[in-house]
Amino acid sequence: MTLRRIGRLLTGRYPLAVDLGLLLLRLFIGCGIAAHGAQKLGLIGGGGISQFVGFLESLHVPHPLLMAYLAAGSEFLGGLALAAGFLTRLSWIPPTIAMAVAIITVHLHHGYFAQGGGFEYPLNLAAVFVGLGIIGAGRFSCDGLLGRWLERGSAGTEP
Repeated sequence: MTLRRIGRLLTGRYPLAVDLGLLLLRLFIGCGIAAHGAQKLGLIGGGGISQFVGFLESLHVPHPLLMAYLAAGSEFLGGLALAAGFLTRLSWIPPTIAMAVAIITVHLHHGYFAQGGGFEYPLNLAAVFVGLGIIGAGRFSCDGLLGRWLERGSAGTEP
């Protein structure tokens, strides 16, 4: 192994590896947060939206029905968009806001660690969402397909 290859390995300058890593991150994190949203919406197991509204009411969140739908919808739709790599540079925003609200309203007063109900987990999720928003979705995504299609369509049309 040459020093150049070792350097590429250490710096992660293997485009295929980066794209595969982004795909894995997007699929696991996006599907995970989408599942939480689906549970809150009652699409899969759990109490559904009425139970989530009741929880928000117990926290004295204003407009609990509206906030429940906004939070659950942003988790579900934002998670699906992240998993698919669709408009990734925008789709990270709604679930990140949902995590910030969860941290402030539920987890902050429990401290940092997740074992005690703290904000560790939603903070880590938000950091991954922001990171994906900065980096982008990678080649194996809807954004990647759309980008290649737009590049082919505009080939030769620019001065």
